[in-house]
Amino acid sequence: MAVSFHNGQLQIIYKGEECKIKLTDIEYIEAEEWLCKICTADTNYMCAVRFGKLCYQLSEYGFLRCHKGYAVNIRQVKTANSTRLMLKSGRILPVGRAYKNSVIAFFDKNHAKNNSTQ
Repeated sequence: MAVSFHNGQLQIIYKGEECKIKLTDIEYIEAEEWLCKICTADTNYMCAVRFGKLCYQLSEYGFLRCHKGYAVNIRQVKTANSTRLMLKSGRILPVGRAYKNSVIAFFDKNHAKNNSTQ
């Protein structure tokens, strides 16, 4: 088992032990050579899984790829523009040229949806 999902949690092997991370606690995922760094407010977990595969699996749980080396939990984004995302924690993630249009479209669509419900 490299990664699996169960009851709103990501299950990984971290330092030889099975570890469960709440999906809502994950701020972003970063590709680091052949590993993925899963970043929460408190801990960074290294996991041996392909970044592209993990991004694909997490997309249905509210994660958006914003750069060739980053995917973000959309619930953690405070502000977004065409070059960067600012997270609620203050961390800034880059938006890659290849992902710029999809990131802007996503946040424009959701901003419009949120304004229409207020």
